[in-house]
Amino acid sequence: MVGIFALASSSMAAPPKASGLLSWRGPDQTGALPGKGYPEKWGGPGGENHLWTHKVKGGGTPVIANGKLYSFGYYDNPKDLSDVQEALICLDPETGELVWEYRFSDFISDVVYNRYAVGSPIVDAETGNVYMQSSNGRLMAFTADGKRLWEHSLVEKLARLTFPNGRTGSLGLQGPIVIVHCVTANWGTTGPARDRLYAFDKITGELVWYSTPGTVPDDSSFSMPVYATIDGHRVGYTGHGCGNLTSVDMRTGKPLWRFQFAKGGVNSQILKYGEDKLI
Repeated sequence: MVGIFALASSSMAAPPKASGLLSWRGPDQTGALPGKGYPEKWGGPGGENHLWTHKVKGGGTPVIANGKLYSFGYYDNPKDLSDVQEALICLDPETGELVWEYRFSDFISDVVYNRYAVGSPIVDAETGNVYMQSSNGRLMAFTADGKRLWEHSLVEKLARLTFPNGRTGSLGLQGPIVIVHCVTANWGTTGPARDRLYAFDKITGELVWYSTPGTVPDDSSFSMPVYATIDGHRVGYTGHGCGNLTSVDMRTGKPLWRFQFAKGGVNSQILKYGEDKLI
């Protein structure tokens, strides 16, 4: 279902410019590559535009920064379906040569076989650091050279739920924070199972804020915010498992409004249309 929603402001600031394709859906979150000269056909393995292959499974999109390609994938053992390792992989985009990788095993999740690594890493334009969330809820930060900076097991710390489909989507970056969208059922104010946003300090990994802008979810959702500046405030618009489109202040996590436009969960990315509408 598609709807168009008018915004309360006539202006939207474009996302900060950065070299490379630092996040899923590209620099403007449009799903389109800037520039010209891309191949118009592939020709399959061994075809005229096939340059190299790195054998790894997964269902996400690579990102590129400063001459390095980062991808979220997994390696399996056909003879033992329990022998699965996800990995953050860094390759030379020109040659396909492995620069570094960080492998890790699954634990305490209900992800089914071949549904691993359905997500993408994201690169911070300011620091060059790389962030990713695994299928079993491990939120990790790395330097461009593969040094792990910090890690949170969201299942253990926040009671993040896992699902058989294993999807994690992408993360968000806004200024000093990295943003995670997931379903949690913890305790206190986060006790009821809800579709929530969590913001962590991108340098230290410290939790900055969390937000519960939607209602009771029917589905899981890993739609990530699309951003705009409204009346001087940076806000994020996100689809949720309850079928709501929400607006959240990215500095404080304060929910600003919500609008239900779907009966089921919304996993697709919200799109900006022109300067004053969302789709």
